[in-house]
Amino acid sequence: MTTTSPSPDPASLAAHARSILSCPEGVSLVVEGAEYDLDEGVSLHDDAGTPTFFAPFGCTVDRAAGENRNALLRVTGRLDPDNDVRSHVVLAGTLRVQGECCHEDTLRVVTLEIGMVSLVLTGDGHPERHLTVPTSQFRHPAHRLNRGYLHSCAQHANECHQDELLRAVALATGTPLGQLAGVTLADLRPAGVSLRWIDASGSHSREIAFPVPARNPEELAGLLSAHLHSDLC
Repeated sequence: MTTTSPSPDPASLAAHARSILSCPEGVSLVVEGAEYDLDEGVSLHDDAGTPTFFAPFGCTVDRAAGENRNALLRVTGRLDPDNDVRSHVVLAGTLRVQGECCHEDTLRVVTLEIGMVSLVLTGDGHPERHLTVPTSQFRHPAHRLNRGYLHSCAQHANECHQDELLRAVALATGTPLGQLAGVTLADLRPAGVSLRWIDASGSHSREIAFPVPARNPEELAGLLSAHLHSDLC
């Protein structure tokens, strides 16, 4: 008797694929048959399921978007749940210029208007598997707080808001700032976060449970601000 594996759940596939886009390890782009690594200064972000580039004027992405070129975007993830299986997502669509943004430098805002999403799994002794992800599922608001997004948020806080985290721990525990060696956010999730720190007496941790789980990035930012420090973003 032959048995068949159940079809993958589209929502689970979409959550996995969005997690890769939100927390990429490697990115490459194929524009009408020619493959490119991202030029220096180009960054990729997940904007509610739309791959969005911030790119210097004149770079490959900018030039291709200026001509509305078709492209394949390949993104590898850094958060594979199974160490024996590697995954990446391939997104096909059209590059389009959406405008400009100013931070330290003026950059072009370019989006990939996606028409196809495929999750590719390799390893674990199986042939490479290509699993189609419905674009409606990929863009679904339920995946805004995906695992990759939460990991990236915690990493951003740890790298860019160490002063605010130190003050939050000092205020919550009564520990003088001078005795705190470092603070880390860990296991950030919609319902709470783990706070870990080191002081003169050793290492410590505290679980912070939010009164109501966050439903979107804006609510998550508000909860972190309310429970840790007002300048966390």
